[in-house]
Amino acid sequence: MAVTMRIHRLVLMLAALTFLALLLAACGDDDDGASSASQSAATPTTTGGNDDTGDDGGGETATAAPSEPTTPAIGGTEIDACELVSDEEVAAAAGETVAESTTNDGAQKAGCRWQMASGAIIAVDVFAPGNADIAKVNYDLVLLGPPEQVEGLGDEAKWFPDYATLHVLSGAYDISVQIASTPLGDLEQARQLMELVLERIP
Repeated sequence: MAVTMRIHRLVLMLAALTFLALLLAACGDDDDGASSASQSAATPTTTGGNDDTGDDGGGETATAAPSEPTTPAIGGTEIDACELVSDEEVAAAAGETVAESTTNDGAQKAGCRWQMASGAIIAVDVFAPGNADIAKVNYDLVLLGPPEQVEGLGDEAKWFPDYATLHVLSGAYDISVQIASTPLGDLEQARQLMELVLERIP
């Protein structure tokens, strides 16, 4: 009987100790959770955005790629008038050698001047506004005395004999060729050069 009572007490003591151990373990978990929560609350979170120090959260700062510089078009166009007709071709049309050639660009205009050995000047000007309607208006506004209508060149063409100047409207271009010589150049000379220009403009 005494042995039985001792065993019963031992079982009760073990059960009590087990319960106490479980209780202590539960309390320890609660304390750890509270401690972790406190630490989390005390530690500021870091995001990908900028903070007071200007850091971006460890990531690299994204910067826009610089745009490629653009080269201004000559005279508002992509045309070099001195390249449209060579010195040799000008000399062939004029019947004399070229002394020098110079660029004469302007607003929306590419131009070139050839000075001949005799002192005569041959000029090619390409007005290129980028719009056919504007080119047409400009063409219609050119009046250098009574013109002669010319067939077979561009959309429209007219020759001003008093100024030895041939004007041609071709799409979005208003083009002129002038033979300023003594005596004044003729239509056939201007036409020869104009045909070359019309073949080579973009």
